Amino acid sequence: MTSIQAMNEIETDRKKFDAFLHSRDDKINYLCDKFLNVIPNAKKSELYNFFNEIQNKDIDTLCFHVFRQIDGKNKEFNSEFLVTFMRLYESAIDFFVKSLIEHIKKADIAYYNDDAPFLTDAAYDSFRRTLEQLKAVKRFAQAINSAFQNKIGSKPSGKFAKVRHKVPMLSLGNAMNEAEARDFVDRVKRFLDWPADKPLAITAEPKIDGLSLSLRYERGQLVSAATRGDGAEGEDVTPNIRALMAAPNPTIGILASLPPDAPDIAEIRGEVYLGHADFAALNAKQAETGGKIFANPRNAAAGSLRQ
Repeated sequence: MTSIQAMNEIETDRKKFDAFLHSRDDKINYLCDKFLNVIPNAKKSELYNFFNEIQNKDIDTLCFHVFRQIDGKNKEFNSEFLVTFMRLYESAIDFFVKSLIEHIKKADIAYYNDDAPFLTDAAYDSFRRTLEQLKAVKRFAQAINSAFQNKIGSKPSGKFAKVRHKVPMLSLGNAMNEAEARDFVDRVKRFLDWPADKPLAITAEPKIDGLSLSLRYERGQLVSAATRGDGAEGEDVTPNIRALMAAPNPTIGILASLPPDAPDIAEIRGEVYLGHADFAALNAKQAETGGKIFANPRNAAAGSLRQ
């Protein structure tokens, strides 16, 4: 085939494509349906949320590529074509997985380092859950594991000195529906070797969404304060914590020293957070002075502490 013939074929396919898929929503739904053929465990709503974050130009390019290779060929769906079908999708699926990993990494930096999230918590959780489902596919597992292995949150910002945690700071898991909650209970029972038919008492309490902080005390005195960072290494915010503790009428609730019977070395971990009233007051003040408006109380607390 000459280059002119190839260009004519592409132009012909483009006309068919434009006639077949008109709007951005049409293209996203088309991609979702195609990807569900090869990732059957995924949820269409989660795939839709992901594709909806991609710019129009990239959506059009990916969608046209898939259309040309599959629908534009007008081949019969037989066993031979099924093999070709899977092979043709490999590049598109690789693009999807790579894009999803990079998207989550950018979201982590925006949330944990810049205190300026661009995703809702629900959208972020949806993307992470899709990635967890893709880990079940052998060819994707290594790339996903290497990108997020032993990493919680994001790497420490270069604005602060780094602190290596003596014990890693981990993160809580989540359950989004009753089935996942039941699965959690079943895992706990198996871990405890608990009879499946015997009730298990569980204590639940609201989770405060704030900035994770580790306070290290030696001989009863506060010596360092560090953020979680990526779980293994955090940011040294000791001067900021001491400044807040020294402020008139401090409300941060951190002790400069522990009681006499405390261990020689102690680490206390918790969350730095803002109440809803304080968050509203802070944003109102920021608006009056032309300052940064925070997206939520967690990032407001983190931004205030990490200045």
